[in-house]
Amino acid sequence: MRIPRNLSYEDLQDKRVTVVGCGAIGSFVAQALVRLGAGTGERGILKIIDSDKLGPENLGRHALGFPSLFRYKTEALQEELLRLFPHSKVIGIASSAFEYKQLFDADLIIDATGEEAVSELLNGLRLNRDAKIPVLHVWIRGNGEAVQALWTDATGGGCYRCLTIPDSNHHRKERFELLKTASFQYTDGCRAFTPYAVSAPLHASALAIDMICSWLQGSPSPKFRTRSVEGADVYKLRNHDPSKLKSCPACDPT
Repeated sequence: MRIPRNLSYEDLQDKRVTVVGCGAIGSFVAQALVRLGAGTGERGILKIIDSDKLGPENLGRHALGFPSLFRYKTEALQEELLRLFPHSKVIGIASSAFEYKQLFDADLIIDATGEEAVSELLNGLRLNRDAKIPVLHVWIRGNGEAVQALWTDATGGGCYRCLTIPDSNHHRKERFELLKTASFQYTDGCRAFTPYAVSAPLHASALAIDMICSWLQGSPSPKFRTRSVEGADVYKLRNHDPSKLKSCPACDPT
């Protein structure tokens, strides 16, 4: 069944799209992708990969609610998306993305984990495979003051690791500094978390979808984008296509 998307350009029909991470960002991204046509057409499919279950602490900023508590996020979201869009092909995979052998069997991979270590590993896998598949990384900064996204593909430019400058005096020095003040975390028993409102993952999801729409129209440029909330204590960054960082340990090792 063909559903009109109210677009002036092609949608995601017949595209194989994989979302890595079904947390706060990934759940809203997946909802938007289905509305953009993901999972439709003869070869279209939307895969969502995450090994976590939905906990009470997730409810305040996740697309799923109480009926999905203690279920695998991917399986519950698959069920919900198919309830809303029964003609779409959506598959929830409750495992680590790096244990899934068909990870790069896609036309687009979206890294919605917001976890630097996972993003770097995914970036390394793309580079080592010399994969032609674009990978879109999207994440929340600080306590929700801003969101950022980076589009990486085979056309060149900086990779995810190029956003960090090797520096002997700093563990992780940002190439494009954004936050003027450090973010803070709360602890809850054995758990530490970064507080932010549900608006932050919604903001990040909107940024990711806008970049995908740019890709559908022919070019994802500018490939590195930043959006901040009104009154945020951040530096103003220009959206641009970042160049490859000389001596980047991931894409230009020497």
